[in-house]
Amino acid sequence: DFAANDARVFAEYAEKVLGYPKENIRLLTDATKGAMSQGVDWLVKKAQAQGDAEIIFYYSGHGLPEEVSKEPYLIPVDVSGTQVQNGLSLITVYELLAQSTAKKCLVVLDACFSGGARNKELTALKGVKVRASVDEVPGNILVLASSSGTQSSAVYKEKQHGYFTYFLLKNLKE
Repeated sequence: DFAANDARVFAEYAEKVLGYPKENIRLLTDATKGAMSQGVDWLVKKAQAQGDAEIIFYYSGHGLPEEVSKEPYLIPVDVSGTQVQNGLSLITVYELLAQSTAKKCLVVLDACFSGGARNKELTALKGVKVRASVDEVPGNILVLASSSGTQSSAVYKEKQHGYFTYFLLKNLKE
C-alpha cells in the first residue's frame, strides 16, 4: 500500500530537498522486472559516466526471501509472491551498484523481506516468516531499511506512506 506515492514523493525530495538534478533521477512506479533491471543498469551507467557520482537507490514495495537460499528479492508487479526467484535479486542489485564508479551509494528500502508485508494479501502467501539472508553488503554501499530479520514493514494510512518513508522524508525536510 502507498508504495507508488512513496516513490513519487522520494523522487521529488531527491530533487527539491537533496538538490539532485532532475535528469539524474529515474522514477519507476508499478514497475515490471524488466523495467526495474533496466533502471538499475541506467543508474550504474549514469554513475560511471559522471565519474565520482553519488548514488541513491530507493525502493518501496514488496520484498520476499527465497525460502531455501533465504536470498532476498524485490518483487515487481509482474512477479507472483509464489515465484520469488523471478523477482529482482537484492544481492544482484548490491553487486551491480558496487561495480559502479560511484564514490558513495545509499540504498533505501521500505520493504520487508520476511514474508510479512505492508499488504495483507502477500502475507497470506507465506504462512511462516523467513529470515532473509545477505552475508555482507559489498563495496561502499550503506543500506537504510525499514525492517530486518523477521520484522514486517507497515503503512501510515493517514499519511498514505510507509512509516519508514514518511519519517525519513519528514526528517530530511527538517
